[in-house]
Amino acid sequence: DFFEGELIFGSDSQLMREKNSVKGELIREHMQLYGHHFERAIFVDDDRDNIEFCESQKICQTLHINHPGGMDENDLKTIEKIFQ
Repeated sequence: DFFEGELIFGSDSQLMREKNSVKGELIREHMQLYGHHFERAIFVDDDRDNIEFCESQKICQTLHINHPGGMDENDLKTIEKIFQ
């Protein structure tokens, strides 16, 4: 409910296929399209390879979720601190 449907991209989406399933490339394209900057964007993912790609390309800030159960309260606090 927090995101518009057309801005949610699964691995089976056309845009992900066009980017060879490289999430960072899709993020980069959308950040440019919507005028978002590194300081105002964060990519949260549980796949370390996806995170490392965004970090190495300096696409956006990242948060790697590497614990069972997905995001938790501590992760939300980390995100809040990043954007203070």
